Amino acid sequence: MYLEDLLEEHEWRFFHAAGNVGLPRSKRAFKEALPEVIAEIEDIVGLAQESQKGRSVPLLRPKSYLSRTVYMLTFHAEELGFEDILRQFLTKRVENLGGRVHKNNRNIGSNDIIHLCFRALRIEGLPIRGGELTRLSRGLRVATDNEVPPEYLIGYLYQTAGFRSLPKTPQQQHEEDEEWGSYSDISRYEDEDGWGTGEDDDDDWGE
Repeated sequence: MYLEDLLEEHEWRFFHAAGNVGLPRSKRAFKEALPEVIAEIEDIVGLAQESQKGRSVPLLRPKSYLSRTVYMLTFHAEELGFEDILRQFLTKRVENLGGRVHKNNRNIGSNDIIHLCFRALRIEGLPIRGGELTRLSRGLRVATDNEVPPEYLIGYLYQTAGFRSLPKTPQQQHEEDEEWGSYSDISRYEDEDGWGTGEDDDDDWGE
């Protein structure tokens, strides 16, 4: 049985299975389109949640659509030098939703553009807990740094999940805590922002 990829079978304005072919490439158009871009991500993931087909296929799970579209948007913004525009929009949106943005000079950790993008989305019935939010953000950041094409993102994340979960030395853990914040801080931070209890769970992409 053929299982459709929602990014391929539906005519979305900004997103496609082959990549971010519809995202504006001029600063002004990009800035003006951002509210609709975020709304389209929420619509795509919401539609994936409604469908019971393809849940056994990693590429077609709701959290996979979430990661794919967030990756396309942030990759596009960084590639074209629109990161500041996107960061300003996402920060304001998170604050309007009652959240807080912990700013830092290096724009890393909880202020990483990918982390902010996840937090700026509100998708009914798809909770992203503190620990999972951090794992998803880290995975997409590694993919961005390695310039993984959007169409290969989910396969890449699955293939490298074991490597990213290898035990860390105390020094590595200290450096990571400095960058992303300690787990307890993230848990409290995300709980206040409505992203769940911060309980650590398996990296379950099937929810």
